Amino acid sequence: MKTYLQKVHYNKKNNIYLCIILGFFSLFYRIVIEIKNYLYEKKILKSGKVNAKVICVGNITTGGVGKSPLVCEIANYLAKDKKVAIISRGYGGQLDNKNVNLIKDYQRIIISDPILTGDEPYMIAKNTDKVVVLTCADRIKASDFAIKYLNASIIILDDGFSNRKIQKDLTLLLVDKEKQFGNGNLLPLGPLREPIKEIKRADKIVLINKQATSVIIPDFQKPICECKFVKDKYYNSKTNQEVMPDKEKDVVAFCAIGQPQQFYNYLYDDFNVIKTKNFEDHHVYTKSEIEKLTEYSKTLITTQKDEVKLVKIIKNMDIELIVLKLKIEADIKAILDE
Repeated sequence: MKTYLQKVHYNKKNNIYLCIILGFFSLFYRIVIEIKNYLYEKKILKSGKVNAKVICVGNITTGGVGKSPLVCEIANYLAKDKKVAIISRGYGGQLDNKNVNLIKDYQRIIISDPILTGDEPYMIAKNTDKVVVLTCADRIKASDFAIKYLNASIIILDDGFSNRKIQKDLTLLLVDKEKQFGNGNLLPLGPLREPIKEIKRADKIVLINKQATSVIIPDFQKPICECKFVKDKYYNSKTNQEVMPDKEKDVVAFCAIGQPQQFYNYLYDDFNVIKTKNFEDHHVYTKSEIEKLTEYSKTLITTQKDEVKLVKIIKNMDIELIVLKLKIEADIKAILDE
């Protein structure tokens, strides 16, 4: 269903009757969001402050814009001389996020099962060094824990734009340069979590450039930085050895991310992609699903976010799982300068 709705959100599917139904719920959603934001603006609801610098990395659309990789880059940059804690809601994980869950301390990963932690917190834990990673729905509660027990002086909120319960010192709003705001409607008719006017709450816009396309960029009336995602390398998940591109190699590409087509576009110049398969974002894989994919080819290719949920499944399977690692090209200092 999510995959179908994404096609509606980005004007690839137009069913008039469905749009009328979705539009009704979208109106109700808008009323709720507008009331919430009004109450915070009039200080009827108040944001709590914590004793650390709070950096928010978020967006106002659903789907994968690239928050978590940028969070890792920012955290690693700051962790050179600061105590940094990353706080995620832990969406999709099985841990009770009413509690503070310590996924990683400054030295090691504490909870190494992505099914428990959620795929994104675990991926963040794997791709950061000397950084604390926690999950909790209550960002103030988790921040206080990190400050009191782990001496954190900087808190990074992964996907925290819509959370107004905590005061933020720097709010970075990520916008997909190509996808932008889809059809411009609020959920569920469109991809927007918040009305576009709420961009005013951001301190900076970070344009995420995943495709080499020429697009018109709106005047956000905010400072703009650009962050480019480029291919770093392919590697074999079982051996961790680098895999060189081979246009003669038949592969089945699959993923469970917000914008799957953008992932597939990276692959077409490097491999012969004979089939693609989309799963819902944060999908938990089964062995039978992977076996079904191998009916087309014994070589599969996926994302780093998906790999963390597949390691145990493929361990004793006679397949090759190739993983695409992307890297970020961005001026992190410029992004963080206030």
